[in-house]
Amino acid sequence: DEVDDDTKATWALPYWDYDRDHTRVLPPAFRSPTLDGVPNPLFDAARDLGINAPVRFRGEPTPRLARLQPAQTTAAGWFFATPYSSRFDPAFGGTETGFNHAGAPNAIPGPLEITPHGSVHVFVGGPTGKMSDFNQAAGDPIFWLHHANLDRLWEVWRTTTGIGLDPTGGNFVDRSFDFLDAAGQRIQPTCGSVLNLANLGYGYADTSIPASAGAGGPMDDPTRGPERPRDRRPPQRVGAADEPVHLTGDSAEVAFPTDAPTTRAAQRFLVSVEHIRADRLPSAEWGVFLQPTSGEPELVGTLPLFGLREANEPDAEHELSYMFDITALVQRLDAEDRWDPERFRATLAPVNPIAEDAPPEPEVVIGTIALLIQ
Repeated sequence: DEVDDDTKATWALPYWDYDRDHTRVLPPAFRSPTLDGVPNPLFDAARDLGINAPVRFRGEPTPRLARLQPAQTTAAGWFFATPYSSRFDPAFGGTETGFNHAGAPNAIPGPLEITPHGSVHVFVGGPTGKMSDFNQAAGDPIFWLHHANLDRLWEVWRTTTGIGLDPTGGNFVDRSFDFLDAAGQRIQPTCGSVLNLANLGYGYADTSIPASAGAGGPMDDPTRGPERPRDRRPPQRVGAADEPVHLTGDSAEVAFPTDAPTTRAAQRFLVSVEHIRADRLPSAEWGVFLQPTSGEPELVGTLPLFGLREANEPDAEHELSYMFDITALVQRLDAEDRWDPERFRATLAPVNPIAEDAPPEPEVVIGTIALLIQ
């Protein structure tokens, strides 16, 4: 039936803005098994412990709902990300790949894809739920609100720090996909045709800068933007752990000598966490914390491990890896005389509480952690 004008004027597709203190639990409409006396179509019983109903978490006296932690939703990583990507190092959108980055041997996700994208998927799905599985995630109704929010966050970026910096290459802009329109007719929009929300007839109620973005991006970096030279050299490894890192307890320490140069404005510093393996998804989301020469550890990023199942399948072309740009952090620590260019030290520790009834944690093995410069 035709939708009346009043409904068109007031209808809105909701999104889940989980980067606020009062929105870090699953929205109430998705948690109740029934709605008006009938099964609730928004409910999914396969979600992780604490998502739909309160449970007791380790070390806590009373049951409660699971809450996303600030480290799992922060905008600090993606908001100031350089827009430039290459085959070697990620930026806002990750490394350059073909149609499906899951099949690219050097694929590294971008910061928005890691946090909050991967973090929220695994927070809701846990070790075995739909949201943690590439092939089943869309079967949980919260998937659509999650991805609507990611679309909104892309719009936040492209209208602030990413103005004019959407991809321009033909491999992206001219890529088309098949859809059916409202009349059931086949259409083939290209990626380039849907970058601007004005072309799509919708907008978001709030595209303000998230408070968690903080400050520290290289806003006046002359190498930002589409004119950044395409022949920029690949990152060079200046130090790495000489043994795999095993994540089995409350934390793990990593330290190794480096040959990092004195910091310069044009120098990028990257932390690479490579070849992650585990028999199954853990309940813990591990964080990587840089240890300065004095003061508290500084969060580099988290390892949500979304895609671990698929990356560990026998026919997978690559294992799961992450890369984090720590340039702004290194420059700040260097200015505070708390950066040691000759030795890299980091701690890995969970950023989220674990439910008392969660299954035993699997051992997560990281092939190596390395410091790179570019």
